[in-house]
Amino acid sequence: MPEAPESGPRRRSILAALSVGLASVALLYGSPLSAQEPELHPNLAYIEIMGAGIGYSINYERLFPSGLSVRGGMGWYPFEGLKGSIWFATVAWRVGKERHALRVGAGGGVIFAVEAPGLEGSDETAGYAVVIVGYEYRFPSQDWFLRVQLTPVFATDGFLPWGGFSFGYAF
Repeated sequence: MPEAPESGPRRRSILAALSVGLASVALLYGSPLSAQEPELHPNLAYIEIMGAGIGYSINYERLFPSGLSVRGGMGWYPFEGLKGSIWFATVAWRVGKERHALRVGAGGGVIFAVEAPGLEGSDETAGYAVVIVGYEYRFPSQDWFLRVQLTPVFATDGFLPWGGFSFGYAF
């Protein structure tokens, strides 16, 4: 006859150890900035290839102590047969340590098409929404950073699985 699983003190101590371990990890990675590491610079200026700006973009972002950030950017898309500019804004939340962080957010923008197939002689505009899920790495000096993000785009004419890369300076 098979033995019944342990349900006594040993099982409870294993569950307690797992709970303490998970709580410790959650506090370690979800805690506010510690006093041991240098404070993050709150202003960011950077370029992004693809991403929320769809093509190439220049961005300014402000990071608040809570981890919330607000960004505005201007982009352009030099795709064959389609030329124009994009103005967009996003809100994201930065979760993690000073040098390594998860970024989750959303935003939207307006596309101003200057040249597009079937739009001869007229300027066309369209709106879109974007979701942001990505990774940010801050160099040890805290002045420079890199980002890799998934940024799926939702527009009236469909869905575009998208992503992007950013490189910039924090001050």
